[in-house]
Amino acid sequence: MSTSSNSENANELLQQIESLKKVINEKTVQLNMVIMHAEEKYHDIHENYRDMATELHNSWEFKYGKLQKENERLLHALTFIMKQNEIDHKQMVSMSNIPHIGETLAMENLSEDEETSPVAINGHSDAPKNVDTNAKPQERVAGLLVESYVD
Repeated sequence: MSTSSNSENANELLQQIESLKKVINEKTVQLNMVIMHAEEKYHDIHENYRDMATELHNSWEFKYGKLQKENERLLHALTFIMKQNEIDHKQMVSMSNIPHIGETLAMENLSEDEETSPVAINGHSDAPKNVDTNAKPQERVAGLLVESYVD
């Protein structure tokens, strides 16, 4: 009996070993499938990440280009406005040197008056003492100092 029980125990152990080998093989296959599935997800995640990063980069590149064009347009407009203001200022300065119509008429009257003025006739003036007699004729009208009007 002991030999038969030994052989039965050996058979039983062999069956247990075979059963364990099958379980190990099944678990190995399952584990390999989990690993393969994880690698696919990992690959998909990184592929999606690359796609999203590329899309984001393209979007920002487009927006940056658009903002850069807008910035250049505004810079050109600002430069144009500054040049126009500079030109307008120069024109105003040059126009302020042109006598106004009132000054022109006063100059004509003054030149007519100078021909008959006491200074022209007898060599001395009866002009008031507080008036600058060295002032330019266009600035002096009837003994008063006239300043140019500038806006």
